[in-house]
Amino acid sequence: PQLRNLPSERGLIGTREEREALVPGRAGAIDLPAVEVTWWNTREDHLEHTSLAARTLKISNNPGLAVDTPVNNEMGGVTVIGPPVWPWQLSTLLLACTTFYGFALWWRARGQPAIARAVQTGPSPRTVLDDLKRACLANDPQGTRQALDAWARQQPETLAEMAARFVPLSDALDGLNGALYSETGKLWLGEDLWRAVRKLPAAEHIKDPAGDAGLPPLYPK
Repeated sequence: PQLRNLPSERGLIGTREEREALVPGRAGAIDLPAVEVTWWNTREDHLEHTSLAARTLKISNNPGLAVDTPVNNEMGGVTVIGPPVWPWQLSTLLLACTTFYGFALWWRARGQPAIARAVQTGPSPRTVLDDLKRACLANDPQGTRQALDAWARQQPETLAEMAARFVPLSDALDGLNGALYSETGKLWLGEDLWRAVRKLPAAEHIKDPAGDAGLPPLYPK
C-alpha cells in the first residue's frame, strides 16, 4: 500500500492507496466479487459505505504468445535433461578415499615409536668380540690387530685411553706391536691380550685417583 499525509485547513488528511494486478492463466470468464469499504466521513461527521459492483472479465487468447503444446499422456511423462551429476559424485568419492587412506596411516603410526631406532650397520658387538677371541687364540698378530681395531671402534673410549687406564691391556698391546713390527718375526701368543680385553673394567667404574687425593678427609684427625 501507498500511504500519504496531506495537511489542510481542517487538519491532516491521510490517504491509503492499494493496487492489485490480476494475471489470468487461462482464457474464459473471470468473476470479480463486489468490494465494500466502510469509512468515517470527517467532514460531515458520519459513517459512510463505499462499494464497487461485481464485474465479469472475459479473457481471450493472445495470438502473439506461444501456444503451449499439450503433454502426451502416452509418453509417460517428460524427461528433463539437466547438468551431469557425475563430476561431483567422482570428487566426493575421491575425497572419501583420501580421507580413509589418511586415517589408516594415522592409525598405523599410533603403534609405532615417535623416534625410529637407528638401524645398526656392520657386524654386531658379539660378532666382533668373537673374531677378536678367535684371532688371539690362533696367535695371529695381523688378524688380531684388525679385529682389535674393529672392536675398539664400538667402544666409548679409544684404544689408547683404555690402555692408559688398564696396565695389563697396555702390556699386551706392546707385545702385539712388537710382533707386528719386529724384524725377527718372533712368535706371539695372544692369550694375554684376550685375557686383558675380557678383564677390562668399565669406564664408568674407574675412579679418578687425583680427584680423590685432592679432597680433604671427611673427619680429619
